[in-house]
Amino acid sequence: RSFDGPTLDSAHSSTVYDVACFGNTLIASASRDGYIKLWDTRSEGVASILDPEDGFVYAVNFTDDGKIVAGTSGKAKKNNRANIVVYDDNQKV
Repeated sequence: RSFDGPTLDSAHSSTVYDVACFGNTLIASASRDGYIKLWDTRSEGVASILDPEDGFVYAVNFTDDGKIVAGTSGKAKKNNRANIVVYDDNQKV
């Protein structure tokens, strides 16, 4: 089955840097706009929007148990150091 939801150029307000899949029903996208969007392939829409509050989001992936791991630029805190942010059930840990 194909995913007919928004195209990457309309999924975020800026460049999409990375996309990851978890199972057959969840897709995560990481963007320069600073957000991680979780897409439900069944509804073909946004299931959740995560805000690491840490600048651009360059990378996103899932652990085997479904945690979301993202790499950010650190620019929002003006420290210019990349950070790793982990979410469990859409909550930062």
